[in-house]
Amino acid sequence: MLIQKGMSVVIIFLFIGTCILPSSVAQNSNEKSSLLILDGNHAPIRIIGNDQFTEENGVTGGSGTEDDPYIIENWTIVSDGSTSEGIFINNTNAYFIIRNCTIQGFNHPDKFYQGIEFSVVTHGRIEDTKVSESAIGIYIRYSTENEMENCTFSDCPVYPDGYGIGIFRSMNTTIVCCKCYNMRYGISVSESSGISLQKTESYNNTDYGLISLDEPSLHFLIEDCIFSNNGYDGIALSGASSPYPSGSIIRNSSFNSNSDCGVWIQRLWNTTIENCVFNHNGHGLSIGDRVKNIIIRNCSFLYNVADGLQVSGEFLFLTFAPNTEISYCDFIENECGLFLFATRGTRVHHCRFINNSFFGILSAFSSPRITLNSFFNNGREFPENGSCGAFIWASFTDLRNNYWGNSEGPSISFIVRSTNHTAKLVPIRTIDDSDTILFQGVFGRCVSRFRPWLSEPVPDVGRQT
Repeated sequence: MLIQKGMSVVIIFLFIGTCILPSSVAQNSNEKSSLLILDGNHAPIRIIGNDQFTEENGVTGGSGTEDDPYIIENWTIVSDGSTSEGIFINNTNAYFIIRNCTIQGFNHPDKFYQGIEFSVVTHGRIEDTKVSESAIGIYIRYSTENEMENCTFSDCPVYPDGYGIGIFRSMNTTIVCCKCYNMRYGISVSESSGISLQKTESYNNTDYGLISLDEPSLHFLIEDCIFSNNGYDGIALSGASSPYPSGSIIRNSSFNSNSDCGVWIQRLWNTTIENCVFNHNGHGLSIGDRVKNIIIRNCSFLYNVADGLQVSGEFLFLTFAPNTEISYCDFIENECGLFLFATRGTRVHHCRFINNSFFGILSAFSSPRITLNSFFNNGREFPENGSCGAFIWASFTDLRNNYWGNSEGPSISFIVRSTNHTAKLVPIRTIDDSDTILFQGVFGRCVSRFRPWLSEPVPDVGRQT
């Protein structure tokens, strides 16, 4: 079970806003959009430079200023094989809006096709537009200050393209109330920063809901979003080999039925994850490989196949994932609620661990402070050693002032090394239906403090909203 990544179905949706509805997530992995072969009412549009915003190129109004942007609207553009883009805009800084357009069929097995492409574009905006059966729904590159709202990108899960939204070497891109589904990647971000993703859904994609790897600097705001039924991770974010502060925020979002992880993060600093639900994923949230200063608060980790939350460093390379704070979270019905491996200075407080089948918490090669938490009935499927609220292995752990499901404290056991280097269990006290603390050291070297314990559950523990 050590060091794995993350599968999930939706239980809880608490999204506020008119453009995202709980019913949309009920679309399961068998959903297929209704594909219609459309009749186009406009040829593909190609604009290079501000002076090509003309009526002949589909402009229906506007003068290109911030208060009066050019308008390109109400067009249906269907690929006839003559061009690689439905709408291509290059080298512009005039303000413009693409509105209420439908684009279909821009894909090719050997060439790079897109429904819409912005290249070296500033001040572009797309509204109420649908792109389907196109290798990339919209591709934004070398561009800045662009927006899209209430758009749909779908139905082209082909290799190597198949991005609903592709962003490359671009700054300050805002995505609001959009849907990306039945693609290879819902959203792919590369060498870009300042990405704001709000009230957006990415689901039923064959690989990832959102992926951004090996970035020198990541600044994401992801809020009120849904990532579900993706073939690998809902979100996969990775910094460069030498990590930089990311300042990223993920909040008020749900990650459901993703086959591997709800969210997978590595090599990022200064990241906050709050008010999120991780439900029925392979792993709920996996954080590792030179992460630092991560805050996780007020989240629910429910029914994940393996770990609800995993925080891991690289033990062999002595990078110990310092300074993670986990607070006011629920860990319910996972295999392991919280798994800490090669961490330093981790703080876990005001969390609930309920009915996790193997462990409430597993700590290995770590030095966490785990205090003011409540543990109930963990370890029911771990018959070798009985119920287990906390399994501590080769760690120096502060386990004081927790409630262990019984007013008399936990059932305590201590695993020691025998003379022939085999481990054996030494029971100290046994109480039925309580949580156990198991200690196992490397050649006996392991220190954990668990007294005093609490005789009643911790008040205001677990997720608060």
